[in-house]
Amino acid sequence: MLKMIARRLLGAIPNVIGVVIVTFLLTRALPGDPAAYFSGPSATKEAIEEIRRTLGLDKSLVHQFGLYLRDLSRGDLGNSLSTGQPVLTELRARLPASLELTICGLLFACSLAIPLGVLAATRPGSWIDHLCRMLATTGVSLPTFFTGLLLAYVFYFLLGVAPSPVGRLDVSFVAPPDVTGLYLVDSLLARDPEAMWAAARQLLLPSVTMGLFVMAPLMRMTRASMLGVLSSDFVRTARASGLPGSQVLYVYAFRNALLPIVTTMGMVFSFLLGSSVLVEKVFAWPGIGSYVIEALVASDYAPVQGFVLTMALLYVALNLAIDILYGVIDPRVGIEGWGGRMSAGAITVDTAAGPAAGWRATLKHVRYVATENPVTLGAFLLFAFFVVLALFGPWIAPYDPLASKTEVALKPPSMQHWFGTDALGRDILSRIIVAAQLDFGIAISAVFGSFAVGSALGCLAGFYGGWADRIIGRIADTIMAFPLFVLAMGIVAALGNTVFNIILATAIINLPFYIRVSRAEVNVRRNAGYVEAARLAGNSDTRILALHLFPNILPPMMVQVSLNMGWAILNAAGLSFIGLGVRPPQAEWGIMVAEGATYIISGEWWVAFFPGAVLMLAVFCFNLLGDGLRDMLDPRMRT
Repeated sequence: MLKMIARRLLGAIPNVIGVVIVTFLLTRALPGDPAAYFSGPSATKEAIEEIRRTLGLDKSLVHQFGLYLRDLSRGDLGNSLSTGQPVLTELRARLPASLELTICGLLFACSLAIPLGVLAATRPGSWIDHLCRMLATTGVSLPTFFTGLLLAYVFYFLLGVAPSPVGRLDVSFVAPPDVTGLYLVDSLLARDPEAMWAAARQLLLPSVTMGLFVMAPLMRMTRASMLGVLSSDFVRTARASGLPGSQVLYVYAFRNALLPIVTTMGMVFSFLLGSSVLVEKVFAWPGIGSYVIEALVASDYAPVQGFVLTMALLYVALNLAIDILYGVIDPRVGIEGWGGRMSAGAITVDTAAGPAAGWRATLKHVRYVATENPVTLGAFLLFAFFVVLALFGPWIAPYDPLASKTEVALKPPSMQHWFGTDALGRDILSRIIVAAQLDFGIAISAVFGSFAVGSALGCLAGFYGGWADRIIGRIADTIMAFPLFVLAMGIVAALGNTVFNIILATAIINLPFYIRVSRAEVNVRRNAGYVEAARLAGNSDTRILALHLFPNILPPMMVQVSLNMGWAILNAAGLSFIGLGVRPPQAEWGIMVAEGATYIISGEWWVAFFPGAVLMLAVFCFNLLGDGLRDMLDPRMRT
């Protein structure tokens, strides 16, 4: 166990070094001059130069990096220019708030997703199975910032059963003595049930918001893992021995299904910690997410560097804890390569028939899958609807999406304006229709770029192994060591919030998914019989990769593409929601939700509701497409 821990720590060192370098370069690329910003508009040129020398900004980039490493080795993360406080002090004060919110969100997700996954696995193909999967898919399709606004409107404004969605405690309560920084734990230690209840009430809505979004991967992995275990020989033997069904299910099956579930929990926790930025903004939560947004806006280097480094170290610690937990659950588990313990059956593509016959067989199979699975058919019809909006939106919109009419500002839905109007009197329906072109354009461009580059790198890593595998693996691991949404924020903040830079940032954070999937699939198939036959026939490595291996890894890659389309739309909308995405007055779904956020609590719900609902529907469509594409592209499903 100690050797495994030491090996894991050594393996994490290059990733942390990569994070430090990339973070330093990104923060130095932030627009604006911090010295001029903090000197004030009336400062003289000499005063600005003096501040620049004090901050070390007059030195070369290499010199600045050396000074940063020196301070880092001493445990000094620098001082925030915005607050004047040491960054380490600020992080210590704010990190517990983010951790408490993330932990509660994960606990809420696990309390629902794992039982639902087990229930669905024990009744595969039933209406319970389909209902559980539909609920999970709906949850992951809800943008966290929209879900938070919706919950606040319903439970605070309409029903009045939730406290004001601002901060960790109501103003009428005093924070418990600081021991751990977690209000629930500290109030329990202080034996203050009133403060504990008040903290729990404030945590409820943001925790539910975060938990709903990550239910799907947990539930799906639980279902898939339990299905595999329930069909195994030892479970059949236990049942044949007359053991009670509950004992077979929970003592034998569930424990053996835990490994992939624990892996997913670790990934989900890391994702929640990084994406808490959006939830913290909605609920004015004083965590590290809101801290880094303020720092990015002010071009404040030290807090951004400290935040990302802290998140990377938490990511490393989390993965180490998962490895140790593996050994506790199953001592037979060891540490393998960066690609993980993935396996897949070889899929071969029959290319003997002519092109016409191949197309006819494919179309026949598509019709079969669509008619047998009405959910898949509905997803494709919904996708076609959004494609029409994206292609012809500017021509079918009933009003000019940029035209302001103050006399009809904030009008509720009516026959003239089906979705109502916003604060400037602009027709919300028209803006939603036109925004489809921009949001889909960003998503398609980003996913195509990450798919092309990521699958090529993954194929090379899986096919050749060795140094190529290690170098490409380090690239993927370094990107994954960042909180992905925060990395996208940093790239856009550094390069500028243009549409091209939003596409670039979204493509970069999606790269590791394609690298990992394609690497694992090619690694399994590179010694398959049809690959050896191609080699013996004199085919080059390039031809084998392009014509034999790549077509056979397309089914799982297409599923990843459909999922990434939804994530790309959410990423672009999330960047716009916090002010780092598409700039107003351009019509974009995230901007529209952000503009309506200030009005939803006062009763003008339609300003944020309809853009958020359409955004959710688009992501929901792509999540449903994943399963349908898998069936259509998998030759083993052909009849």
